Amino acid sequence: MSSPASPNLDPAEVERFDSSASHWWDRHGDFRALHDINPIRTAWIAELANLAGARVLDVGCGGGLLTEALAAAGARVTGIDASPAAIEVARAHARETGRL
Repeated sequence: MSSPASPNLDPAEVERFDSSASHWWDRHGDFRALHDINPIRTAWIAELANLAGARVLDVGCGGGLLTEALAAAGARVTGIDASPAAIEVARAHARETGRL
């Protein structure tokens, strides 16, 4: 028998990311640090794993910065996030760039 799930996520934190979701792809905005390190972390992941055709789950994908970079490197990526607004931003950007 399973016990009821308890929340492991702060609703205020989800709200914070929901409210800043429109800024994910602004290279000079709230997520600038992620834009700056994205090429480095993508290269590091590619050194550790052959991304061509690899299935990747990006947990906490936000607006899809790493998700898109891994897809561009040949991975088949699924992104999930607690912020519905961030997921919508990720989907919209992927459509705009032809990655969805």
